[in-house]
Amino acid sequence: MKEKIPLSKKDFLIEKFFLALRTDQGIKQIGEYQDVLVTDWQDKIQCYEREGFFVEKNGALILTDQGMNVYNSVVTNLLAEV
Repeated sequence: MKEKIPLSKKDFLIEKFFLALRTDQGIKQIGEYQDVLVTDWQDKIQCYEREGFFVEKNGALILTDQGMNVYNSVVTNLLAEV
């Protein structure tokens, strides 16, 4: 039987970020992820919104279809560690 190793808080936030972005619900409170995001994450998100990769809907940050096409790049640029 394999040993189970629980995720650290940091690893949990990274996984939650990965998964939330891939849903139609998006990320409801981006500030919750500050500990795992790059320091200029707000500027990057604004840039991604202008480029049409993100939309804000009902207070949530949601990837557009175009954003889903570049999901890996977006996540890599926003997370401090991947």
